[in-house]
Amino acid sequence: MSSSQTSGNVEQVLADQAVFRSVVGHFASGVTVISTQVDGKTGGSTASAVSSLSMDPPMMLMCLNQSSHTHDMVQAAGGFAVNILAEGQEAVAMQFARKGEDKFEGVAHHDSLGMPVVDGALATIVCRTVETVRGGTHTVFLAEVLGATEHPGLPLTYFRGKFGRLDRSDENGTYEKVRSWVLSRSAPVGTAVDMQELAEELGGQQEHVRNALIRLGAERLVTRVGDGAYAVALLPVETIQRLLEVRTGLAMGIIEAHSSKIVPAHIAAMRAHLGTLDSLRIDGALVEYLVECDAFYADVAKIAGSLPLSNANYRYSISQVWGTATITGWADLCGHSYLRDIVDALELGDAASATDAVAAHGRALGGLAGRITKGVGL
Repeated sequence: MSSSQTSGNVEQVLADQAVFRSVVGHFASGVTVISTQVDGKTGGSTASAVSSLSMDPPMMLMCLNQSSHTHDMVQAAGGFAVNILAEGQEAVAMQFARKGEDKFEGVAHHDSLGMPVVDGALATIVCRTVETVRGGTHTVFLAEVLGATEHPGLPLTYFRGKFGRLDRSDENGTYEKVRSWVLSRSAPVGTAVDMQELAEELGGQQEHVRNALIRLGAERLVTRVGDGAYAVALLPVETIQRLLEVRTGLAMGIIEAHSSKIVPAHIAAMRAHLGTLDSLRIDGALVEYLVECDAFYADVAKIAGSLPLSNANYRYSISQVWGTATITGWADLCGHSYLRDIVDALELGDAASATDAVAAHGRALGGLAGRITKGVGL
């Protein structure tokens, strides 16, 4: 409902509360937990009405509903902590948003300058209240900053009533660059990666490079060699075969689910690779041949019209990891004829035969990987 008030000689109608709530929800914000402690008893509430107020002296501004139990505790304590939540802490935000007295039940926390702070928070700011101002149903707390800490990570966000996270396009882009750098063997196997130097070389942030190496560690493409350090890993044949299996599965799934979307342009794009592949096979250029195979399967992935699927296909490309391999007789073992079988079957609308050919080609390349001369190392 709306209400009216008089300003001078003009009667002004205030905005409808429901409309205001909906509109103000379009303001994307971070998510915080305001925590405090009185006589050894902890309390807190989820809040987004938090802002820095001054740098000299360092001050924060925070608003709490006067009907909340946390409001009374903050007033009694004369201070509070602002816990800026990290992505993945949605459950913590929900717990502190509910009514109840024991908000910290099951939530890991520790003491900081006399205030309870949430473990795993992206940042924490401990404050001492110096002034309060009443505004409608809320109290505005103006407070001096006693201490502040930060940790690596990304913030939990709130927009139009839903939790979310920041766009990671820059970080994902850095991951793809680092992965390509690792697979191309731009550094010797076993040598620790200089993250700052690599970030400068690739044009990314050092933190994004670090996160990329953590992800690549989970993929076994790099190994930990020290406290927070990573080195390019020696890739066993099994790793290459696993990459081939995943890529083969992706191609088969795409054809099975999206064969109805195939148009002449898709067929033409895939068939265009066959002549190049014929020449590379004759010339004996293994790595170049496998690069062209990657391009062929990239066009298969485009059938789905899905960027995530195309990105997944790229992630499991295998051409770069064969660069130092010694494989004899590869031209007769690479399953070359299956590529033409895939295109012919798709052109005839025979998805089952196409997936059979994809599976056969994957097995052929997997067998080829098994012929890598022992000890060469990738």
